[in-house]
Amino acid sequence: MAKPSQSMAALAGATIAGLWSLGAALPAEAAVVANYKFQNTLSSTIPSAPDLVPFLLGSYSAASIGGTPATVYNFGKQHGV
Repeated sequence: MAKPSQSMAALAGATIAGLWSLGAALPAEAAVVANYKFQNTLSSTIPSAPDLVPFLLGSYSAASIGGTPATVYNFGKQHGV
């Protein structure tokens, strides 16, 4: 196992609040710019986001994801969006 550097050892167990005092920049709050649910549409739930465009048309079908019924978008190899 590699020995941690002095700077890594200094950060070991640090919290975000602790990192702030070390001068580390915290990331800006992330903004959702698109949300594609593929529920019979290739449009985002966020109106300003562009619609997805398939290379070749696919189809929607019923499926179970983690035991939950859902509609999924199916496309062939090399035919994604």
